[in-house]
Amino acid sequence: MRISRVLPLVMAVAIGGRLYATTFTVLPLIMPAGGGSVQGLNNNGQVVGWTSNGSNFQAYLLSTTLSPVLIPTPAGYVNAVGLGINDSGIVVGRADDGLGHSIAFVGTPGGSTALPLPANATASDGQAINNSGQVTGEVSFGGLYYAYVGTTGGVTLLPLPAGAGSTAITYGYAINTSGQVAGDYYNGVYQPFTGTTAGTSVVPLPPECVSDPAARSMNDLGQIAGYCSNGTHNVGFLYNGTSSAAIPTLPGYGEVVITQGAINNSGTVVGIGFDASFNRAAWMWDSTNGIQALSNLVPAGWDVQAALGINNNGQILAQANSQYVLLDPVGRDGGGAATLPEPGTFGLIGPMLIGLAGWQRSRR
Repeated sequence: MRISRVLPLVMAVAIGGRLYATTFTVLPLIMPAGGGSVQGLNNNGQVVGWTSNGSNFQAYLLSTTLSPVLIPTPAGYVNAVGLGINDSGIVVGRADDGLGHSIAFVGTPGGSTALPLPANATASDGQAINNSGQVTGEVSFGGLYYAYVGTTGGVTLLPLPAGAGSTAITYGYAINTSGQVAGDYYNGVYQPFTGTTAGTSVVPLPPECVSDPAARSMNDLGQIAGYCSNGTHNVGFLYNGTSSAAIPTLPGYGEVVITQGAINNSGTVVGIGFDASFNRAAWMWDSTNGIQALSNLVPAGWDVQAALGINNNGQILAQANSQYVLLDPVGRDGGGAATLPEPGTFGLIGPMLIGLAGWQRSRR
């Protein structure tokens, strides 16, 4: 049976003996017939994702109200995944020729274009795109990887931080409206870095970070969210432009993952917590309210398992009840009914992710 709830402007839900304000409606994304996966969210509530047609991966533009729209694979390539989207609906991602050669591309439903490779480069990857159409990711030169800023007109490699050795590498994961990039830098050990084509620097880490930091998200203020190992498990961190601090963990869910697009311009960060049995719980943190479980902020019957991104309107891309959804702040125009899915409808999500993992080349 399908159950719908039309939410009032403010509503309270009793959970575990406590009273929580319902601050989000839950709007299921309309996925392709074969299921799929999602990655990026823009400020208009559009989502980019991908699915398989049985033999190849295809990028799609997704929403909560319209049928999925195919993003054509660039000419000469057979697989494509969408990894980021800007406010104009331009998608960035990675295409593959089926023989292990990948290329960064940008696209819309009207067509896709591969970014040019610099001289002597063998492959590239597109991870994020800003509203000026600038893309970041990394370019491969025979096993050495360098972050870049690029468009369909050309690609410029970011300089390495001071003191980099001959085998140092960088990966770009986020780019803001100023063209500032954040990502990972390896020079014997991994460190987060940030910068532009004019220069880059290492991001300082909080004392809780012992090893393996991963910078994944950045807002237009230059704040960076990521995660690292404290020696026993992963914790989140937030860089404010000068220094970094650990993000408190959700009680009972001490293992943390923060994905791309996980911080907005208000400084709110979202992520995923894992307990000792690897059960997942989505969380949201801000400097006023601290850490909150998203399942406590939605109508009863929804278990929010993963938060994958947040936009400047406070909408959150998430996985709830084993399907992909948009959490829409209560009171926003366009909010409406939150519908619980039929059991088993989204059983293909797990196999889709496993299949994708077999196609993607190894990244840290």
